[in-house]
Amino acid sequence: TSNNVYFTGNFFGITNFGYGDIEPNGSSDAFILKLGSWVQTFSGDGSSINRRIGIDSNGNAYLSGYFGGDEAVFGTNVTSKGGNDIFILKLNAKGKLE
Repeated sequence: TSNNVYFTGNFFGITNFGYGDIEPNGSSDAFILKLGSWVQTFSGDGSSINRRIGIDSNGNAYLSGYFGGDEAVFGTNVTSKGGNDIFILKLNAKGKLE
């Protein structure tokens, strides 16, 4: 409803979304980008993979996916229970984790 454009996915190696260079901590890191506004990345010591994104009428973004390795960082460290673990995140309209 606000004509905003969001992208989500993964990156490998040094990447620049227009806010400076970012290097993944694991083999790949997940990202969400609100075009022309902000980018957030989520990392771990393995792979972090985004699978879905949803945006509500207030501009909050909801992400779901999975991560591998021993831990991931989603504003705080999250320890894996083994194999791949799922995640669900909420970011407010300014890109801050809630």
